[in-house]
This record gives sequence, structure tokens and C-alpha cells, in this order.
Amino acid sequence: MDVRKLTLRESVRYCSRLSFDEVLARLRARVGEATADNIVGLSGTREEFAEKVQQYVGDTIPPGLFLPVEFLLAESGDGASCNVTYVVPSSLIVVDANPQLLSAAQALDAKVEALVASAVTR
Repeated sequence: MDVRKLTLRESVRYCSRLSFDEVLARLRARVGEATADNIVGLSGTREEFAEKVQQYVGDTIPPGLFLPVEFLLAESGDGASCNVTYVVPSSLIVVDANPQLLSAAQALDAKVEALVASAVTR
């Protein structure tokens, strides 16, 4: 059996002087409360969503495993500051040569970075 192991991930950590509660509130204000139905609803029906995803990823599963993006928000020991850590989406989503998928994933990278940066600074 031919086995191939790939370790592909790049993480980012933002250290903020803002409190945990303030950064959490800022993230929620920018993102809202996302549910699977809300995400699918952005594209119409589940079938329409699946068709759109299929155009980019074909029959492979890995790209969809890492969406939505997850954040780890950790409070400092003194409670006066916090860190936001996430894995850069493109480092997980794109595991094979796929220029369209890479372009879409890099656009997501930029949006995630802008979101977090805006939440951790005044």
C-alpha cells in the first residue's frame, strides 16, 4: 500500500493588549453567529452549494474539511490581554496543484487576516 503523509499548516498568532471579552465581542460583531445553515444559505440550497464547491475541489474531500475557519482566543494570565491564533486556511485547504482553489484560498487568507487584525487593535 502506498501511503503519503502531508503535514501542511501555517499558524498565525496575534497578541492583543485588548481584553479577551473585548476581542471576542469585536469578532462576533464582525462575523455574527454562524451556523451550517447560515453558511449554506449564502449560496442558496445545499445542492447549489455542493455544486459550487465541486467546481473548485472536484471529488476530493480535504478542502472542505477545514471550513469554516476556527480561531483560538486565549486570555492572558492577568486577564488584561489575549491572543488569537488560527491556521492559515490555504495551508490546509490546498494540498495538490489546483490554481483556482489556491487563488480562492489565498483570498480567504487575506479576509481572515483582515478580520483578526481589525478585532485585536483599537
